Amino acid sequence: MKEMPFLWVGWTGAFVSTKESQEEIKSRLSDEFNNVPVFLTESVADLFYNGFCNDILWPLFHYVPLPVLNTQGERKFDPKFWTAYRVANSEFAKVITSIYQPGDLVWVQDYHLMMLPSLLRQAIPDIRTGFFLHTPFPSSDVFSVLPVASSLLRGVLEADLIGFHTYDYAHHFLSACSRLLGLECSHKGVDCSSGDSEVSEQLPHFSHVGIFPIGIDPSSFHKALETKA
Repeated sequence: MKEMPFLWVGWTGAFVSTKESQEEIKSRLSDEFNNVPVFLTESVADLFYNGFCNDILWPLFHYVPLPVLNTQGERKFDPKFWTAYRVANSEFAKVITSIYQPGDLVWVQDYHLMMLPSLLRQAIPDIRTGFFLHTPFPSSDVFSVLPVASSLLRGVLEADLIGFHTYDYAHHFLSACSRLLGLECSHKGVDCSSGDSEVSEQLPHFSHVGIFPIGIDPSSFHKALETKA
């Protein structure tokens, strides 16, 4: 990151309704933090972040499946959460495409933005994108209980490189792509042109999958060990 110019794009966490206030925030964030803000309405932010991300994706990715509602096996899923998730991802896409310059590389972070690679590809077909998941990715059996599982996979697969922390997480992702979308997968990634006609027409490329374990800060651990309890 120190060797290339970059911009951070992210939600401010604040609800700013007036254009004047938004412009002021944009100017300060740009000058002080090299940041380009995304503004979400309070209702969208709540349903997107607290609803879909924290009530559905976070538990599911940590092997806590959606609650079963009845003996028919129907699971709890609020469509409003999914709608807000797509709206929020669209707002990120609008901001990024408005500042994009040819040759830029866009690095999408985490499960909050799994639809973003697809939205960016639709707007800018030759865009270069990477996606990194900072959480586990569950087994395909667990992931498949989510009604929109296939849509999330399609969203991520528009990225050129998809990164995970461990082999197991990458393996589960590849298994989900194979079982839910019928795509051919290898240790290198996903051949998105190999599935049924609908998938291959939407994703006519190869998505590389990589494993990038995160390290630790050894000095802080040494200091902790040397500190008396």
